[in-house]
Amino acid sequence: MQFYVTTQPLSELETEALIVPLLSDVAPNRVRGFDRQLAELIGKLNYHGDWRGKAGEVALFYPDHQPQQVTELAPDGIKRYLLSGMGAKADWDYEQLRQTVASAIKIVKKKQLTNCTLVLPSGSTPATAKDLATIIVMANYEFGHYQTLERETLRTQLEQVYFWITDPKDSAVFQDAITRGNSIGQAVTFARDLANHPANVMTPCHLADDALALAGPDVKVTVFGRDDLTKMGMGAILAVAKGSTEEPRLIIADYRPQFGDQQIANSDKIPTVALVGKGITFDSGGISIKPAEGMHEMKIDMAGAAACLGVIAAAKALALPIRIVAILPTAENLPGGGAIKPGDIVTAYDGKTIEILNTDAEGRVVLADGLAYAAKDIQPDAVIDLATLTGAAIVAFGHEITPLFGNNESLFKKLEAAAGRTGERVWRMPLIDEYKKGTRSDIADVQNIGLGKRNAALATSAAFLSFFVPDDLPWAHLDIAGPAILEKANRPYLSKGGSGWGVRLLVDLLEQWRLT
Repeated sequence: MQFYVTTQPLSELETEALIVPLLSDVAPNRVRGFDRQLAELIGKLNYHGDWRGKAGEVALFYPDHQPQQVTELAPDGIKRYLLSGMGAKADWDYEQLRQTVASAIKIVKKKQLTNCTLVLPSGSTPATAKDLATIIVMANYEFGHYQTLERETLRTQLEQVYFWITDPKDSAVFQDAITRGNSIGQAVTFARDLANHPANVMTPCHLADDALALAGPDVKVTVFGRDDLTKMGMGAILAVAKGSTEEPRLIIADYRPQFGDQQIANSDKIPTVALVGKGITFDSGGISIKPAEGMHEMKIDMAGAAACLGVIAAAKALALPIRIVAILPTAENLPGGGAIKPGDIVTAYDGKTIEILNTDAEGRVVLADGLAYAAKDIQPDAVIDLATLTGAAIVAFGHEITPLFGNNESLFKKLEAAAGRTGERVWRMPLIDEYKKGTRSDIADVQNIGLGKRNAALATSAAFLSFFVPDDLPWAHLDIAGPAILEKANRPYLSKGGSGWGVRLLVDLLEQWRLT
């Protein structure tokens, strides 16, 4: 998909569909540069009750098939008008705009059009255009890799999207913004594809291959196999993988920015952020096996790792001036003759011992090795982990909000600000000493479930992770179990399955990185 900026008068525009987001209480003729005849047409539709501009309301009409007075008012080059309501100005926010535009794109896709033009609302900034470009890519997403029956072999794809603005002097800055937004959207698509592949395809080895495909002058990818992990003392990852014939992998994707042809030689001069993503490519629960209902969704238990690789892909495309190290502990969690058992004790990378009380609490176990590696081998300015970690997160927040834990106020505020800008919402949660005490084991250093009987299951999972992060290392934990795996679309720009949640949030954070 290609994005362009146009400043042509609407009366001279040629497009298969003109998308016009409108507030219910702001007349189109009050928008600078808005075509007078089109404004009159919308006014007539409103007068006759055919258009109100309510949030979610959509009106599609064809100038060539309207009564004579409508045809005369319509520019010949516009094949369809697509009015998309944003509700009243007092109730408007950017999330409503995202959904308004995404709903229109869904209709464009259904009509199998190859191009469309979006009229940017009055007051839109380059940041608005960038965000909407990302959303359009997301709304255009389909995962059809494995469908062969009853599909159109020559299905028309949306190829070109034009952003209409009024001032030609702004074209260059808007074009740059939407190009960057497109790159972020493609990174989200990459993460969604990784998560949506079936587990018999997306194995730890396959995920490692996809990571290696990102390698280049600015990205170094290192993959550690079973023998490497044994020598390194990655006992937590190895323990989770014992029940599967698929070998585990520890994937390290290290992005370092390039300036001209020269990579920064001294990485100490630039900030470094480590991203640790849970990469369980299928989670049966192991010996503590899950119920059959919904188990097919456990192919997406590597959504944290997928999001981290999406961030690396975006960092490359955007040339972010920050070092980003994605650390992805990946394995299958299956029952078997060699599988880890409740009551077993394993030793993590930093030497801490873990008592396994429930093999279905495996995500935090592999993250223990990933976090310890980040602290010891990378020594970043901050570390953020993403994991589809607990069902408790879904019970508490559904699929709308990600709980946020951590140990650093500045990092909290930066993540909350990025959440506000992107619409990938987070909610700060407590991490008190009592929760940490609840994860201490009688026979090992820590146990992988906390207070028992599901008490504070969300908080104690974060408390467990905190033992593998030094107190002086700024750290945030995002339990993305809710928004990363969708049973059905809860936004027009999302679909059932993997959502790619976290890519937009973290890219926004890293674009403007300042810890203090």
